[in-house]
Amino acid sequence: MVTPGQLHRRAELYHQLSQLLAAGIGLPQALESLHRNPPDRSARPSLARLNASLAAGATFSEALAGVGSWLPSFDTALLHAGEQSGRLPACLKMLSEYYDERSRLMRQAISDLAYPVFLFHFAILIMPFPQLFLSHNVLAYAAKTGGVLLPIYVHSAARLARASPCPVCRPRSRP
Repeated sequence: MVTPGQLHRRAELYHQLSQLLAAGIGLPQALESLHRNPPDRSARPSLARLNASLAAGATFSEALAGVGSWLPSFDTALLHAGEQSGRLPACLKMLSEYYDERSRLMRQAISDLAYPVFLFHFAILIMPFPQLFLSHNVLAYAAKTGGVLLPIYVHSAARLARASPCPVCRPRSRP
């Protein structure tokens, strides 16, 4: 599952690289600068491999292909086209804007969903509250609210685990 923060860090990486290239700094020096201070620490090993490939004489596209699946194929194809056309800073800026927008939309969607989720929980928790107030039976209150919420939580967790790229979280496929 991709988070808005991951998308924002990728946008920031592309933005910084775009700015460095537009300022006239060469690609190897720009990548070295980003390697020293990356917007996303997890990008540091990939940036080091990119730099090493460029130092060995590879083109930017060849270096990206050598890094593996660090970048989505969409990004790699666009960066290859940018390198071929001589408009790499513009392509990086476009990718930066794209990921910034995706991050913003994802944050907005999460924000828009938070209120209904809050109302749902509030309704579930408030309905048996008068009975708790009258009987002072906390266990009965917990059973009523947990009886509704627990199955929803279990179902949601199972759906998230199926959608997760985490190999530990994903259920094993049967042969």
